[in-house]
Amino acid sequence: MKNPIQVYVGSLDLAAVHSVTQRIEMIHEDDKIARLFEFLHDMQPDDKVIVFVGKKARADDISSELSLSGVSCQSIHGDREQCDREQALKDLETGDVRILVATDVASRGLDIMDVTHIFNVDFPRNIEEYVHRVGRTGRAGKTGEAISLFTREDWSQAHELIVILEEANQ
Repeated sequence: MKNPIQVYVGSLDLAAVHSVTQRIEMIHEDDKIARLFEFLHDMQPDDKVIVFVGKKARADDISSELSLSGVSCQSIHGDREQCDREQALKDLETGDVRILVATDVASRGLDIMDVTHIFNVDFPRNIEEYVHRVGRTGRAGKTGEAISLFTREDWSQAHELIVILEEANQ
């Protein structure tokens, strides 16, 4: 074989960003939304937050609930039109909204400046998605914070999560 190439799919070096403080909170499923609202209530004026959830409908539900509570936010997921997704990202970048509720469609390939926090309402299905979500903050020499709600249903990922946290000295 002449000039073989090697193609890798996925990550060879899966490690969380060291500039992000990662907090894991054990919680009951029924308490997640109340915990999110508590966190958002304590936000500072310059904070920008991406709230990650596991399902499109949940992103819309949380976004609607926040809006009905007078909290300006946007949602982004695969069922939204591309122009709506782009507008949601623009609104977060410009500060028109400080909260973006998203599925994993926003966990890769987006470089949104000044995201201060990631809030994982639903822990991702695998540790690679966790690392990509957390990597949306703590960029360009800045620090960030990631809060992840962890339930009994997420226990199967505990070992890999511990490895990531230990590698990041947390």
